[in-house]
Amino acid sequence: MTVAAVERRSPDARRLAAMTHALLGSLGATTELVRIWSTMRDTAETDHDRPSRADALRGLADTERTSAT
Repeated sequence: MTVAAVERRSPDARRLAAMTHALLGSLGATTELVRIWSTMRDTAETDHDRPSRADALRGLADTERTSAT
């Protein structure tokens, strides 16, 4: 659902990704988080959307940091 919102460029995609990150992070669903943030990063780069790209890069970094512990 979150990836679909990002791909559709939904105005709520950034907020939904952040909420999903908290839930999936607590469940240890690293693969899905990487998929969400990577899709968001790629879409943001295509759209030249710097705030969304920054959110995606932070999400990817946080996912990697928490999965490494």
